[in-house]
Amino acid sequence: MTQSEGYRVSRLRQHSSKKKRKRAVSILAAVAMLVLGVASLFIFGIVHLPSLGSSHDDQALSFLKNPASNQAIEASSVNILILTYEDRDPSQPISNLLLASYGLQVRGAEFYSLPPDLLAHTSDGKAMKLSEALKYGGGKTHLASSEVQRVLGEQVHYTLLLKERETSGVTEALGLPAKPEDQSWSGYLTGALLTLRGLQPADLESRASQTAGSFDKNASFGSTDQQATYIADMVKGFSGLTAAQVIFREVPGVEILNGCGAPGIGEQAQKRLEDYGFPVKDSGRNAKKVVNGEEVNDFGFEKSVIYYHATDARVESYARYLQAALSVQSMELREDAVLGEGTVTLVLGKDLVGRL
Repeated sequence: MTQSEGYRVSRLRQHSSKKKRKRAVSILAAVAMLVLGVASLFIFGIVHLPSLGSSHDDQALSFLKNPASNQAIEASSVNILILTYEDRDPSQPISNLLLASYGLQVRGAEFYSLPPDLLAHTSDGKAMKLSEALKYGGGKTHLASSEVQRVLGEQVHYTLLLKERETSGVTEALGLPAKPEDQSWSGYLTGALLTLRGLQPADLESRASQTAGSFDKNASFGSTDQQATYIADMVKGFSGLTAAQVIFREVPGVEILNGCGAPGIGEQAQKRLEDYGFPVKDSGRNAKKVVNGEEVNDFGFEKSVIYYHATDARVESYARYLQAALSVQSMELREDAVLGEGTVTLVLGKDLVGRL
């Protein structure tokens, strides 16, 4: 049995439950509901719009076009980066990064959250955090956009910018509670839709009209009016989607396994990754292999390996970004279909001893 095969068999035999990362989601809930919450009004027929089932109707929506050229975006999805930032701080740190994708080939929507403390770089190669992108970008969003593209390997078509203090009242204005941390998104959306059904049409229209004005004017757009039109059309575009067609994801937490036997190397690697802003799921276990039907420690990794599994190309890109961040030339990157969907596992080899 090869080292890789032994590792895979070991993974299949692990039955311990995965810990869910507890993260503050009230701001993300507000931003997501800014698009989905208002759009849900149309789903229930309270405000009537033409069906968006045909390509002709979709083509009439401005947000599916490049705001600079006014040309249709030729891609499998339109990707909009939504940033919230703390404007009271002179450095204007970004507090949340959310990539909203509207599917053109497969109808649906996905909201993908990235950690603001993730390692990134300025245009001249200086290390920074994603949260500092507005500071180093002169207050503009192009640096944040380009770095998100590097992390996820997917083009960002344009960006929307929102002050953090503007988000807190969004869900409240829509009559919606903040999402509890221990509640699933599907459960939250179901309750949100029921709440919205109880509002009067005039009240809904009044609240919906205030959403576009919450965003900062962004250089992606030629005018404030153009940006407002895009945001309004985003609401229309997402309005034909049900809760089942909307997916919420975040970058995977990295599982760290000791594959060389060096004492404390797992904790050292965890500290390095967390310093770089990569969320870590677990770092206290050893790599395993099966010998004569028994599972034993596998400390034979000369080179470190990053295993990943994903049908989503973003996870593969994220794994490559992790590989580049650790700057170890000998490190290998391997896809492993046995792993759970969206899993990224770092097995520490002897090449990282003394380098963390």
